[in-house]
Amino acid sequence: MPLGAWSGSPEALARLRDISGEAMATVHAARLNVITNTHGADEIDGSGAAVLQGEFLARIQAFLASRGCVTGGWQEAAHGNVIDKSQSLLFGWRTVEASAALAEEGYDMVVCPGQVYYLDMANSQAWSEPGASWAGWSDPEKLYTFDPVEGWNEAQKKHLLGVQCCIWSEPMT
Repeated sequence: MPLGAWSGSPEALARLRDISGEAMATVHAARLNVITNTHGADEIDGSGAAVLQGEFLARIQAFLASRGCVTGGWQEAAHGNVIDKSQSLLFGWRTVEASAALAEEGYDMVVCPGQVYYLDMANSQAWSEPGASWAGWSDPEKLYTFDPVEGWNEAQKKHLLGVQCCIWSEPMT
């Protein structure tokens, strides 16, 4: 999510004031029309966007849990550590290390790091190779030999639900 999400909304800023105080709301309001999210996902931990996102997700998750549903979300759903870990699972797309850290915190994980498991990434570094490159490049052999839990301890592995390959087809020819 961009750092400036909801920075122009009077309702969102009022809620942020209620949750985190005037200082955070003022900083967040200053993000209006500031270009962010230009190199993949912003690091939003501790920002007004993270606080508002956490508040929203906690409400949605409580609603879904009351109806017997488990909530799945990208790893950003863990911002603020406010969702119920027993009623959620996260998809770790950034790095295996980031997924391991979330598993250490008690989140159930599906590991899908963009550097390996995003099938729309380029298969080589050649300039003529089609595919995205924001997460790097991944040749097919790396995909087949990759260990998604390398370096994970046994406690972390108990939170591994599986792996997932992703393909974002809208930019593909």
